[in-house]
Amino acid sequence: MSTWFSRLFSSTPVDDNYSQPQREALLDLLVFCMVADRRIEFSEQDFLKDKTSSFSWESTTSVEDFVKQSRKRADQAHLADDTRAAYAADINHRLQTNELRTDAIALSRSMFVVDSDYAKVEKSSYGVIARAFGWAS
Repeated sequence: MSTWFSRLFSSTPVDDNYSQPQREALLDLLVFCMVADRRIEFSEQDFLKDKTSSFSWESTTSVEDFVKQSRKRADQAHLADDTRAAYAADINHRLQTNELRTDAIALSRSMFVVDSDYAKVEKSSYGVIARAFGWAS
């Protein structure tokens, strides 16, 4: 699956209006949402590809390596409520703007339901994200 992620981003700079930390935060958020139910469905992968394919990647860390690290961080974050909250708060901080936070919360909600199964753990994770972003869940 990691090789698939490496094709998500353009290595040619594109004006996507995001800073690299914001791109990384968005990717961390979507990976966090994907692994919440401990299953990664093709529909989730397709959603991620669709939403991030126009992003530029401007890091010395490859997308593949970043996703591996993101997956580990997301898995660790899902171990307990306090670590999920801290992880979501960190993502919120890195997004930097209310406009991007609004887009990110909508993307997270869409990611949770794209596989047509809005599991209890996904609802709980969405609530954690919404609270970290200052939204009512």
